Amino acid sequence: MSIITDAGIHQKELALSLPGPAKDKSKTHRIYRLLKSFTIDFISIAKLIIGLFGITSCVLAMDRTNWKFGKTDINILFLAVVINNRSLSKL
Repeated sequence: MSIITDAGIHQKELALSLPGPAKDKSKTHRIYRLLKSFTIDFISIAKLIIGLFGITSCVLAMDRTNWKFGKTDINILFLAVVINNRSLSKL
């Protein structure tokens, strides 16, 4: 599983999940080279979802939370699409 933050991806976490005998640093560089010019087109993704579900109107609800788990800071930005008083969300 990769970690996406601020429109970036933490390559090391993604690289550690790759199979094969290559060293972690080599895998990280491979991921970096793959993603360095890759951008996520969120507008196109939104249009696809709207088209697939036939959505004519919706509300976006956003919430941010943070807390400590031991010495680790946990920060989560949560976005939900509210349609007919029901929400579709992805963490």
